[in-house]
Amino acid sequence: GQGEICYLRGIGKPYYNLYLYEYGGVAGNPDKTYYYDGKKYAGNTGDPARGMALYGVKVTESNQNLYPGANVGDKVYTTDYSQASRFEQGDALPKLSGGFSSHLQYKNFDLTAAFVYQLGGKFFGIEYGSGFYVSEDWIGTGLSEELINNTWTEKNTQAAFPMIMYKDTKSNGSTFGSKLYSDMALFDASFLNVKNITIGYNLPKNLYNRYNISNLRLFATGNNLFMFTSHSGIDPRMSLTGGLDIGPGVYPYARTFSIGVNIDL
Repeated sequence: GQGEICYLRGIGKPYYNLYLYEYGGVAGNPDKTYYYDGKKYAGNTGDPARGMALYGVKVTESNQNLYPGANVGDKVYTTDYSQASRFEQGDALPKLSGGFSSHLQYKNFDLTAAFVYQLGGKFFGIEYGSGFYVSEDWIGTGLSEELINNTWTEKNTQAAFPMIMYKDTKSNGSTFGSKLYSDMALFDASFLNVKNITIGYNLPKNLYNRYNISNLRLFATGNNLFMFTSHSGIDPRMSLTGGLDIGPGVYPYARTFSIGVNIDL
């Protein structure tokens, strides 16, 4: 099924080898050549599928008749999502992950910072793809800021992303299929997270030594303060295996702040 097989496994391949459809841009853009209903179009004002998403197709002996002029083994693009082919998109697992911390102290002040990082891997933002569907049971889906004013309309024909579609089973491309599971929503999973920063101040002992207190420290701490990723709106920490197991509506890690007092007797 179009939304079922997410990884292609085999000898010599990574276990989490992503196997997704390939997004080919928007039909109607001047630089896009594609097939529609058995005919080839070069992206002009006369093409019948302007604004629809394009998908990569592997030309085989069984489907070659749909793509006149193409040879077996070629990769072409079509608006027919039911003909889309899956392609290997790389290993979801990172090459390296870990963390590090630093502690600085000057007179009565101290500063501690902890970081978490990941290098490599792929992350699939399912809500990025699902944002192209609108229906009575899919209201409130979060949209990436990149999609705002950057989807195809009659007045915005050079948009990088296809038109928004109403989700029903009769509209070409508007069901949960290729557009949702294409590499349009696949990003580099590298990140750097500022996990914690804590600032402390040890009060002078002459302020409290009469109360049998050996040390009095004020502090302020913040968790999950900053997240640097390859693309805004994604959080690769949500999944180690490419994000394909993350459903819509998942809440990201919260950013928290607190202040306190450490008293040593």
